[in-house]
Amino acid sequence: MKKAGLYTIYHPDGYEYGILCQDRAVPQVDIFHMSHNVDVAILRQIYGQEAFLYGNIDGQEMLLFQGPAEIEAEVKRQINQAGRNGRFIVSPNINMPGDTPPQNLSAMVEAAKKHGTYPLV
Repeated sequence: MKKAGLYTIYHPDGYEYGILCQDRAVPQVDIFHMSHNVDVAILRQIYGQEAFLYGNIDGQEMLLFQGPAEIEAEVKRQINQAGRNGRFIVSPNINMPGDTPPQNLSAMVEAAKKHGTYPLV
């Protein structure tokens, strides 16, 4: 994969707290994508500032049932906790129902643009 210039994303599909420290030892991983069950602040603390983290907006509850203001607050919180020095990709967790309101996805994207432009203030 590396020779082809491709990135490797690791996603251990499930409640990952029990294996977080072991995951760091998985070779050739560029980006770690955990479920919404894992707090991004803990991920950043364990993996350090050099690791790329991917996720972690809850698609089953937050994006489906909350409104744009709550989504923006959650995106801002996650960026502040995991993306202060970059290397954080805001996205939904792996499951997102088909009836997720489009305005909520737009709210997530707009919040990421608003609060994830570097340098963060």
